[in-house]
Amino acid sequence: MRTAQVAVDLTPATISLEPISYRKPPGVPASAQISARIDPKGAISAADLNVSGAGLTAQGTLSFNNAGDLARAEIPTLRAGPANDFALTLTQVGANGTDIFVRGHSADGTAFNRRDTNSGNAPPSSARYHVVAKIDRMVLKEGTVLAPFSLDATTIGGRITNLSLTTGMSKADSLTASITPASDGRRLSVNATDAGALLRGVFGLSDISGGRLSVVARMPPVTAAKGAPDYIGTLNIRDFKIENQPFFSRLFSAGSLGGLLDLMRGSGIVIDKLDMPFSMKNGAITIHDAHAAGPSVGLSADGYIDQRSNSLDLKGAVAPIYGLNSVLGALPLVGKVLVSKEGEGILGMTYEANGSLDEPKISVNPLSMLAPGIFRRIFEGKMPTAPEQADKTPPPASTPH
Repeated sequence: MRTAQVAVDLTPATISLEPISYRKPPGVPASAQISARIDPKGAISAADLNVSGAGLTAQGTLSFNNAGDLARAEIPTLRAGPANDFALTLTQVGANGTDIFVRGHSADGTAFNRRDTNSGNAPPSSARYHVVAKIDRMVLKEGTVLAPFSLDATTIGGRITNLSLTTGMSKADSLTASITPASDGRRLSVNATDAGALLRGVFGLSDISGGRLSVVARMPPVTAAKGAPDYIGTLNIRDFKIENQPFFSRLFSAGSLGGLLDLMRGSGIVIDKLDMPFSMKNGAITIHDAHAAGPSVGLSADGYIDQRSNSLDLKGAVAPIYGLNSVLGALPLVGKVLVSKEGEGILGMTYEANGSLDEPKISVNPLSMLAPGIFRRIFEGKMPTAPEQADKTPPPASTPH
């Protein structure tokens, strides 16, 4: 068995570890030291690796099979950027399988909801990955920390077949999520006892606090062809508060609802419940008859939010003083006529919102305040639907038996 020592200057190279949000641009000093073990046939059987520089430290051993392919990687030390400090073991299983085990102090999860926009030209794949992660602290956006973090997930062709996630969000709050097989596809379930912390950590939304969140959704089979929605389900949040939310600031201003605007900018608007049936396809979320209600305001919404084009198109109604406004809506028969849709109350104004997600154009029809319940639908017009865009993500290739 012979050995060979190699030193590599990585300064001109780009190093990108997207899942953990680390990137070294070219020109930043870094280097790698490799000590390779060469068998009598001249093939590399193993190599010790030491990478350092640009906030990156990686030390471990790579093992190769007789064909020269990577069979196993043991990286007991991996530090990348300010938030990643863990050990990694990667083992090839069969022709298409990879087992990944991660254990350590902390990891950067700020890329959790980032969409892959570069998979359009990739061929169908049957590659299977099984990931087990046990991390003391998972760092998300806006300083949100999940601790301790435990994940067990399997993917085939880039699509999750099974997932189990359990983590704490504080001393008193928790988050669980699962994806399991079902007769008609897969089932997604998410439960969080602090909705505001979850939305802040995953999406960077800092204008919602507190609340209990649950999501139940159906996902298509792993082998489903293009065209099927990615998710069909319902989002429910109970007992939360909205503070300084830009969309509602524009809505309340357009409706001359100064009292609600002042309340939101002050102590915040309490919402007792939000129920939002939805479907999601290729990054476009279609909202079906969503409604939210609290003592100060009731809201309804239909339409879509399109992450691909950073746009939205929503229609609905806003009802001020909802706690009092909705009392007659509880009456049999007449209540349905006066209110029509949950979350609107008897007196409510229809609204339309469209354009950029960052600065949507919002208009309110004050005349609709004079039309009770069922007649208010006259002012709404046709409900918006998300424009179709091609799904460039290939389905997984069939797995050989």
